[in-house]
Amino acid sequence: MAKLHLFPRIARKIPREIVKAAEEEYKSNKGCQYLDVLTHLLCLLGDCQSLRDACYAMKCFLSNLKELGIEKIPSRYALRHQNAKRNPNVFREIYMRLLTHLGQQPL
Repeated sequence: MAKLHLFPRIARKIPREIVKAAEEEYKSNKGCQYLDVLTHLLCLLGDCQSLRDACYAMKCFLSNLKELGIEKIPSRYALRHQNAKRNPNVFREIYMRLLTHLGQQPL
């Protein structure tokens, strides 16, 4: 099962400007009206074993995620479709930018 307590914590640590910059660079939200990059990223980071686990974890923290701008939980179909369609380099770019950003913060 997913590590449910991580979703809100992870979401708060990710600077939106990093995600937006990677989205624009790879044009990864084109044709994706139901699942933006941030929501997709959170589903991937939750240590979920299946798409059902990812959807369940997101539903458990919907109230916390709404304050972060995530209004709708994606369906399993939307996740499956975007896993196949979205360029994986957008997530690589977000990772590299986060690594640089978090590496500059004092412990």
